[in-house]
Amino acid sequence: MRHLSSATQSSRCTFSRQLTRSHRSATPQPWRPHRGTGALLQPLVLVPKPIFRRIGQLAAVHRHSPTAASEGNPAMEGSERVQVVLPPAMCAEAAATGTAAAAAATTTQAASAHAEYARRLAAFLARYGWLADFFAVDFLTTDYWTSVFPPDWALALEQAPLATLCRTVADGHVESHWPQTLQDFVRLASDLALPRSPASSLYHDALFANAHLDKDIAIGMNPKKLQEVTSTASLISHIAQQTGSSHVLDLGAGQGYLSSALALQYGLNTYAVDKSQSQVDGAQRRADNIRRLRAHHDKQRQRQSTAAPSGSLRFIVDHVRDSDGLSYVDMIREIEDEYEDARDARGWIVCGLHTCGDLASTMVRSFVRQQGHVSDVRVAALVNLGCCYQILSENDPTDPNRTEHAGFPMSETVKSLNVHLGLNMRMVACQATQRWTTTSLESTQQTIRKLYYRSVLQKMLHDLRLRSAQPSDADTRFSETNRGEVAIRTLPESAMATPETYVRAALARLGIPQDTVGDGTVAAYFEWHSAAQHQIAVVWSMRTLLADAAESLILMDRLLYVGECSACRVVLTPVVDATVSPRNMALVAISAAACT
Repeated sequence: MRHLSSATQSSRCTFSRQLTRSHRSATPQPWRPHRGTGALLQPLVLVPKPIFRRIGQLAAVHRHSPTAASEGNPAMEGSERVQVVLPPAMCAEAAATGTAAAAAATTTQAASAHAEYARRLAAFLARYGWLADFFAVDFLTTDYWTSVFPPDWALALEQAPLATLCRTVADGHVESHWPQTLQDFVRLASDLALPRSPASSLYHDALFANAHLDKDIAIGMNPKKLQEVTSTASLISHIAQQTGSSHVLDLGAGQGYLSSALALQYGLNTYAVDKSQSQVDGAQRRADNIRRLRAHHDKQRQRQSTAAPSGSLRFIVDHVRDSDGLSYVDMIREIEDEYEDARDARGWIVCGLHTCGDLASTMVRSFVRQQGHVSDVRVAALVNLGCCYQILSENDPTDPNRTEHAGFPMSETVKSLNVHLGLNMRMVACQATQRWTTTSLESTQQTIRKLYYRSVLQKMLHDLRLRSAQPSDADTRFSETNRGEVAIRTLPESAMATPETYVRAALARLGIPQDTVGDGTVAAYFEWHSAAQHQIAVVWSMRTLLADAAESLILMDRLLYVGECSACRVVLTPVVDATVSPRNMALVAISAAACT
C-alpha cells in the first residue's frame, strides 16, 4: 500500500442571528489576540440585544417545497433537500414563530447564512481572543490579574464560588450584578456554539432506537469508547443502507474498535487502516479474540449464531497524505486488486472516529476532489469525527509561503475573513465546556490547584533566578511564545499533597538542589500569593468559554468547503452525549450520485 498524510475533525451546518455589521472594514486584517482590554470594554456590536435560550433543533432547507416523499431522512430523500443545523439563538427565534419550518430558505440563502455565522464566530474570537493567550504558569510573573484581566470583571468574579464558575462555563449562567460587558461575553459564548445534543440529530433513530453493540464486540471498551463506537457504527450502517454501500475504509483505525463493530455486527466489508504496525497487530488480536468468544458462546448455547453474517475484516498498515487529492481512492484500488472480497463492492464509505491532526481535513478534501472525477471507485459517503485541534496545521494569511493543504482554513469563505486562530486558540478549542458541571467539584478544584502550584513555582524560579540543571529532562513548553521556558512533566499525585511536596518534587525533576529553596521561602511564597488560586480559576473558566466558538468555526470551515466545492449533501450531526465524548460532531457528506 502507498503512504498518504493525516488530519482530523468534523463540521456542521448552521444559521445564526442577524447582527450589525458596523465592525466590518473594507480591507479585513488578520486577527491577532489582543494584548489588553480596550477592545473588550468597548460597546458590543456583535449582538445589539440579548441572545436568548439554548435550544438544539434542526431545520430543513429546500430548493423546492418538501414533498411527502422527502419526509424520511432529509440527507438522503428528496433530491433537492439540504440539512441545516440552527445554532441555539436562531432555534429560539424559530421556536418563537411556531416551528423549525419557519427557518426554511433557499439554498443560496442558507449558504449566505452559513457564511454570516462563520463571520460572527470570527468576530467574537477576535474581540475576546486575548483570553486565549492566558497561561497559568505565567499568571504571577506577568501580573495577569491586574495588568490584563478587566478590572470590573475581576471585581465581580473574585468572590464567585467555583460552582458558579462551572455553571457559567457549562450552561452560560450569569449573575445579575455582573457588569454588562461580562454578561454579554458569557451569553455570546454560549449562544454562538453549535448544538451538541444527539437528541436533536437528523439521525436520531440510528443513534438511539436502533443502536446497540454485542457484548463480545464490546470487549475491552471503556464506557466512553463503548458509546462512541455504538452510535458511530449504527450511523455508518444506516448510511450504508441508504446509499447501497457494502464496503468501508476506516482511516486511523487504531485498535479497530469501530472496524470490528462494522464488520462483525453490521456485516459491512471493512478495511481498517492505521500507520502504526503495533496498533494494527493489536487490532488483529482483538478481532481474533472476538471471533473465538462468539464461537465459544454459541457452543455453550448449543446453537448456531443468530447474528447477522459477518463482513470481511482486514487490517492494513498505511496512511493518507494530502499532496494527492485522490490518495485514498488509490488505496481503495489497491485493496480491490489485492483482496477478492473487495472487487464486488457496490459502494464505499470512508470513515474515521477521532482522527488526529490533519487527517479529518485531508479526508474531507479528498472526498470533495473525488466528486469531480470519473472513477471506477464509487465512494458514496464520508463520515468523520475528528479531534486534536492543537496539531491541526493552519495557514497564516500574512505568510507568503502558505500551503494549499493546510487543515485550516479550507473554505474560501473563512479564508476571506483573514482569520488566524494560532496554536493557543486551537488548544482552547480542545476544551470540554460540557463537562464543567458533570465532573466532581473536587476534580475541578484539583485541576485548579495544579495550575496554582505551577504558577507559584514559576514565580519562585523567576525571582530567585533558578534554572533547570537538566533541560533534557523537560519538554519545551507547548506555546508560540518561544520564551525558552520548560515544562515540568507530570508529577505523581503524591506530589500534590501540599505546596511543599509539590515544590520538592518539581525541584528534583528540574535537577535544582533542594537546599536552594528553604521551607520558609516556599511557605512565604504560597502565603503571599494565596489569592492567586481563585483568580486562576476565574481566568481559566473565562478562557474556556472561547472553546465552543473556536471549535464551531473550525467545523463550519469544513462544512462550507464541502458546500463550495461540490454538490454533496452535507450535515454535521452530534452522535453521542458531549459530556461523555466532547468531540461528538460527525461530518456526514453524501455524494450527489448516491442521492439520486
